[in-house]
Amino acid sequence: MNLEGILWVWEVFQLLPIVRPIPKKLESFLTQTNEKQMKTILSFTTIFFLTFFGTVHAQSPKWQHYRLIREAEKAYDNLDYQTSLKKYEEAFKIKNNSRLHLYNAACSASLAGEYEKAYQFLVQGIDLWFLDIDWMKNDNDFTGFKETHYWEKVLNRINNKYEEIQQDFSQIKKTKLTELVPFKKNGRWGYLDRKTKKILVQAKYYGLSFGGKCLMVELAEKHFVILQNDGTVELYNHRPKPINIPPPPKPYSNKREHHPVIDTTEGFLGFRANYRGEITHVSSVYDSTETFRIDGQGEPYVLIFGPYLINDQWYARVRKNENWGLINEAGETLENFSFKFFKLYELEGDYGDDHWFIFSDSTWRYGIMNLNGEVKLYGEFDNLGRKYENLGLLIVQRNGSYGIIDLKTLEWKLKPFPETLLKIKFSHTEFCDSENKVGRDQVKRFYFLVRNSAGKEYYIDEFGERYISN
Repeated sequence: MNLEGILWVWEVFQLLPIVRPIPKKLESFLTQTNEKQMKTILSFTTIFFLTFFGTVHAQSPKWQHYRLIREAEKAYDNLDYQTSLKKYEEAFKIKNNSRLHLYNAACSASLAGEYEKAYQFLVQGIDLWFLDIDWMKNDNDFTGFKETHYWEKVLNRINNKYEEIQQDFSQIKKTKLTELVPFKKNGRWGYLDRKTKKILVQAKYYGLSFGGKCLMVELAEKHFVILQNDGTVELYNHRPKPINIPPPPKPYSNKREHHPVIDTTEGFLGFRANYRGEITHVSSVYDSTETFRIDGQGEPYVLIFGPYLINDQWYARVRKNENWGLINEAGETLENFSFKFFKLYELEGDYGDDHWFIFSDSTWRYGIMNLNGEVKLYGEFDNLGRKYENLGLLIVQRNGSYGIIDLKTLEWKLKPFPETLLKIKFSHTEFCDSENKVGRDQVKRFYFLVRNSAGKEYYIDEFGERYISN
């Protein structure tokens, strides 16, 4: 760094309230130093900066809270329960919003004989939806605490919280669970009646599922109860895996377990397939690339995929002169599928003897076409997103807007809409904790969680109806 750079560092550094402006004598000294001296000064300056900002970070409330919690846990492990309790109390003066930390503090307080404090911590944890009464009953840390009058108060408070949930959901007893639609307000979720959009459950919960034979109610992060159709509530400790929309990946994988031999025989323009339906040889006239290898010595292979059995003949998808087409084993192109596509993918689905392909042409417009040349949705989307095999849905985009194609009908399930797509959800006929096992036949109605330009999140159903609370 030159002199100008060092002076700039000092100019920035003196902006800190504890640093006085750079003295004139020091500025004069810096102008007369050589490069070696400047490097020495810079080294000391860097060390000072790191030490100063490291100290500032160490004094931040978030870091102090983390350090105190760790010290409390370490003291607990060392059977020093009084110190553990003291560290928890110091940490809670900074932040006190974790039901698990409160529960652990109650354990330390109980083991230290501070039963009133243990009760206070448990009450705060219960108010944050720590309702695992079976865990408490089997926790040996509360052996002495259970002999006090506080234990009965804890059990009553937990029962009251369950009754509170039942009361909150009392309005849904006359409504089918599949007719409930979650809505979000002030960061919390409630339920609307799908038909009337009337609020049936106020927005006070961390998360809510769509209805099946029961409902999943997320009281706090990763902390669930199951609400049965008759209104009974039971604790559920396993969070179902949601279906999230990832950043736009390529919807189809072109990975191959093996690469066919490139045949350079003169006059050979096609490919060969074995009895297992694997392409074993392919002509060298088609575009090729190289496999990736660390040593840089990639193995060339032809861009060919398939084969597909069409009218008792094998066909393959192959690229030539940067355009895709379908050829048979003799190298003859299939009608309507000559080398004119920038992209070409086969759609896997229950289409009987027919085959459908997604293509894009030289204008970058996409469409869907079968072997007979029948075209659907041409020019109605310009980018591909994720494909959901079990649900029969394909996410696409048009001018940056998301849309959903139904792979069963090859028509729009939901035409492109202005909001950002976040998740795909659905009401169904299965149990509420089996969402990831639900197939298309069990789906009653699709819903799409979106976010508008103002940052508001809500659901749109497959008919374009938006479910927003008043």
